Amino acid sequence: MSPIKLSLYGSSGDPEESYELDDAELEGKLRQTVDAHDDFSMGDALRQGLQHVADNGPMRPSVD
Repeated sequence: MSPIKLSLYGSSGDPEESYELDDAELEGKLRQTVDAHDDFSMGDALRQGLQHVADNGPMRPSVD
């Protein structure tokens, strides 16, 4: 499976930054979640994930 690629565009319309996420397990889980909901797109999932991090900061690993 190829990596998920995300490009951030500025107001000029040119890509400012590009990222690749090469995590097949995470990609598979994300695709399963999106596929399980007819009214939920990959764009919706990415938008919600980005919004969550912007609002709450990064997740911290749990210390057991």
